[in-house]
Amino acid sequence: GDPRSVATLVERLTPALVMQASHRLGPTLRRFVEPEDVVNDVWLASLRRLSEFVPAEGRATASLLSYLGVAVLRRVHRLHKIHMATPGGLAADGRVGVVLFGMDNGYRPAARAGGAHMLCRGRRCTVVGVSAEYATIDLSGLPDAAVGDVVTVIGTDGDERIRVEDVAAQLGAPSAAYWLVALRGVPLRYAA
Repeated sequence: GDPRSVATLVERLTPALVMQASHRLGPTLRRFVEPEDVVNDVWLASLRRLSEFVPAEGRATASLLSYLGVAVLRRVHRLHKIHMATPGGLAADGRVGVVLFGMDNGYRPAARAGGAHMLCRGRRCTVVGVSAEYATIDLSGLPDAAVGDVVTVIGTDGDERIRVEDVAAQLGAPSAAYWLVALRGVPLRYAA
């Protein structure tokens, strides 16, 4: 429905969801992921399906809060799995980088063991998280990485190379062509 009603629901329920996300993330993951980002991802995914939502009779707000709470738990659970799947986990003094390339662009969390990778400064970096709008990569091995560095999703950087087929396999796409069709709103830069 009504945009004002939806805005009111978001305003009323977000603080409780942020508290839940903060608690569930724990101190280790909160160093890498903001609770607000978890909740924003949940809202983005949930608002797309709001018309399908069927609340318990007379309990729309409580039913929606319960549904969103479960979605927050699932998102945090995925983040914990990603953290644990990163070789050695993310070190307490680890560094991460944010790449403006996420699920809204057709990029998905890794579907296979070993995870997904992107290239930065000629090195392979593990993707440690993917949200609607961005991906987070582990830069622990790149102490001089800086804002504005080029990050390569498909292509060559130094001696490292990631092919379209590699990305499709990492993300569980049935074929490279299928994954390329999924890309939306992504500016492509070609290099010889």
